[in-house]
Amino acid sequence: MKALTPALFAITLVAAPASAQTRIQIMPPDGIVMAVGQRFDLRVEATAAYDIKPGDPFHPKGEANGYIVTIGGKRIYIVGVTECVPEVRGAKNIDVAFFPMNVPLERMEPAAAIDCLSAMKPKVVYPYHYDQEWVRPVAAGGRRPEPSTRGLKELSDALSRQKIEVRLATWYPK
Repeated sequence: MKALTPALFAITLVAAPASAQTRIQIMPPDGIVMAVGQRFDLRVEATAAYDIKPGDPFHPKGEANGYIVTIGGKRIYIVGVTECVPEVRGAKNIDVAFFPMNVPLERMEPAAAIDCLSAMKPKVVYPYHYDQEWVRPVAAGGRRPEPSTRGLKELSDALSRQKIEVRLATWYPK
């Protein structure tokens, strides 16, 4: 499993003329050099993200979104805080999925996440939002618990048998 730092979760596009490659010190190696008349397509589709099971916290339909970003021919799905609703389960041709697990509690447990991702069949999955205890408020002077990785191995093992790569990120600082 490859690691990803949280800072890379944002999607950024840098486009510049060829002359900028030598003059701009911040031009990233994957920046896009464009000549006059060239076109680069970026498409963003909002998708539904919601809970079916009531309880606290609850995310009703229509309150939140996920996003499918198509850039350079790759489809990247940032699923959002949701259960495996039909709109999520039915996403197709996904190259990379940023996918919630155990979110909210008892709504996207590892088995449900495995089932949903098995239907979606992305090439790569970055699980996130998998530690509900870590994100709870801590009383003054209290200590935050160690981040839990419950279910990540189960998810990784099940998806690897289906040729879906799971990459873990460092979402929770030590």
